[in-house]
Amino acid sequence: MITIGFDQSEGEITFDSDIMINPILMNLEATLQRNAWEGDISDTENGGLSIALHVAITNFETILGFLRSASGEGVKFSKKTREVFEFIRDLLEQDVVESGETTAEHINQILSECDWNQNDRSLSEFQMRNMIKTVRRDNAAIFSVPGAGKTVEALAYSTYLTRGDCTYVIICPRNAYVAWESEMQACLGFSENSILRATGTDKELRAALLLRKKPLNAVLINYNRLWFRHNTISEYIRTREKNGTPVVFIMDESHHFKGGKAFTSGVKRCSAYASHRLILSGTPMPRSPGDLVHQFQALMPSEMGSINEGNIEDFSTGLFVRTTKDDLGLLEPNILWKDLPMDPLQAEIYDILTNEYARELAARGNARAWGDLIRLQRIIIYIIMHVSNPTLVDEKFLASLRNANPDLVDQIEEARSGHDRYGPKIRYALSRARQLASEGKKVLIWSYFVGNVSIISDGLEDIGAVFIRGDVPTEESWEEEYYVPEEHDEEEETREQKIRRFKEDEDCMVLVANPAAAGEGISLHDVCHHAIYVDRTFNATQFMQSMDRIHRYGKDSEGEIICQKIPTTIEIVRCKHSIDQVVHENLRRKMDTMYQWLNDPSLSPQLSSLEPMISEVELEMISTVRKT
Repeated sequence: MITIGFDQSEGEITFDSDIMINPILMNLEATLQRNAWEGDISDTENGGLSIALHVAITNFETILGFLRSASGEGVKFSKKTREVFEFIRDLLEQDVVESGETTAEHINQILSECDWNQNDRSLSEFQMRNMIKTVRRDNAAIFSVPGAGKTVEALAYSTYLTRGDCTYVIICPRNAYVAWESEMQACLGFSENSILRATGTDKELRAALLLRKKPLNAVLINYNRLWFRHNTISEYIRTREKNGTPVVFIMDESHHFKGGKAFTSGVKRCSAYASHRLILSGTPMPRSPGDLVHQFQALMPSEMGSINEGNIEDFSTGLFVRTTKDDLGLLEPNILWKDLPMDPLQAEIYDILTNEYARELAARGNARAWGDLIRLQRIIIYIIMHVSNPTLVDEKFLASLRNANPDLVDQIEEARSGHDRYGPKIRYALSRARQLASEGKKVLIWSYFVGNVSIISDGLEDIGAVFIRGDVPTEESWEEEYYVPEEHDEEEETREQKIRRFKEDEDCMVLVANPAAAGEGISLHDVCHHAIYVDRTFNATQFMQSMDRIHRYGKDSEGEIICQKIPTTIEIVRCKHSIDQVVHENLRRKMDTMYQWLNDPSLSPQLSSLEPMISEVELEMISTVRKT
């Protein structure tokens, strides 16, 4: 329990805890000390925290954020303290009104003066709520769920701060280019010629950026390309800033911003020269809060040296906004689990594979070397792949197995030609998709393995199945210097054409996709409300992002929110007593961490249904070695 009091004689607010060392109070003190004068913050007689009233007023939102994080252990206000907090709140609200800043009316006025399209792109209640908080800062983090309008919100934020006089440099996945272009045209009236996709050689890019006569409104570049074009991009940013035009540096889908020093340093170098910075992501921390370190270092270059995994939670408190699915009024998804037994032959092969993994793990100890980690990772993925589809066992494995057990190899080769060769998961997906199609329902089938995507789409060809994999070209692929047209059939459908066919063709009832290729950048919620996962990996971001392709905010032709009218159903197919259970627990822990850190109750439906499949003892056995 944290007790909050007010020392009227000293003009100080006190925070005391019923435990000797309270991490929440320690973190609060560390945060407030950054901008406090000596003597503004001290210890109470009970080992708590005492802060001067002016510090409480200046850091009011930060303090409220810490108190919200402590709600689980309990917070108790004295009557006098509650009056003081209400006084501070009223004071700040009055100050806002009198200064004419950060009110909805003032924000809309500035946007209108900057020729913002108020007819088609007026800010929603939640976008405006976030704007009121973010426009007080030169840098902001928007962690709203897909469909909440992060792109529009980012453009409105930038327009307000710069009064419409800025240049955008936007780092994002290639599949997000179209969305950014369309929104900049719709919101701000930018012409197509004023938005540049950064392609070509470095010489060509330098010419396009630094030698053009008419300034650009925006530059789009993906994270991988920025890796080896950051010198040119940073020079362009410096040039625009030197000429008096502020640059807004936006890192969209910022969870992609991770990796080694070489990869991250380029982004950080570019961001340091910009006047304003934004990071956007619906899933900002795929594994843990530590994933945010690089993102916030790029967001706030002046604080780069002080941001680390040890203080990222404290540092980022109050520095991000998030619109949740609950805020948007979406119905909770129906998450169904289909647990199937492995086929006998499949289970036998599984035992061999898991024992091989156990031997590798024992031989390599903690597997600290990079090569060892890669090898073990491949073995784990191989086990997941086998559980997903036993026919994906490669010839190298069969060759090694033939010496030890030739009879088993003969059984495998015979089974490969049989009706049930693909295993229980594929059989279920094929049968379930046909059932749903017969009911007039379009269905999205997810698999992480390219072989499965092909097998399932071929098996459902008669009901118009289409597929999206990493090798399906996009409409902009032809513009990329490394794309080789000779390697592809010119008649081949692009990713966009396949999506349009799935959405518009009444005879196309199934889309089979790989989350790595289609987990971001597409919206199918207007036509599809049922998804089937044949398999999952340990990648929580891809899992959550892929679910959001059909469970997201969107309105129908009558202006009603689709996911308030039609429930979303997610089916997850698992094999009993397999690595699927380990994957399940791993994802559950990652999602739970994100749920707690983001304080997002809309993640709870997934969590509440993600109950452990097995005991901790069983999980440990499966995670290490499966004994027969």
